[in-house]
Amino acid sequence: MSASTRWDDVRTRLVDELATLDDGESLVLSEPDRAAPPTRRRWFGLGRRSGPAATAGRYVQASRLGADLLCESVSAAYADLTPEQTAALQTQGWSDPEEQPRGVTSENHVYVGRVEAPAESADMLVGALRVLGTGVPDARWRWDRVA
Repeated sequence: MSASTRWDDVRTRLVDELATLDDGESLVLSEPDRAAPPTRRRWFGLGRRSGPAATAGRYVQASRLGADLLCESVSAAYADLTPEQTAALQTQGWSDPEEQPRGVTSENHVYVGRVEAPAESADMLVGALRVLGTGVPDARWRWDRVA
């Protein structure tokens, strides 16, 4: 199956998931945590890793708030994004995290879609994942619904 077909499958699932969100419910689509890079071991255990065993993965999420779908894409505040990725997200229509729409306090990139048009929001979420360079979500990814 081609990558294009797999992206179409992800988009279709996103449309279905977004269309069935209850008011106040969120969908979080996140890649598996990436293992932290190994540290070099030194004599007598000196220099062992003291940080986390994994790093947070990239994600997108959508929350139904009345007639709106508040969509978010991870930003440089939480993930290692390049300036080019940040610019590409904004070119697609995602907000600048420093200049959010009225009433939005997220540090992520935001797009406000409508409940009656879940395909538009799904397109934005897929576009964000492509810009983030995640590859097509597969069985290792988490699709969490949160109330």
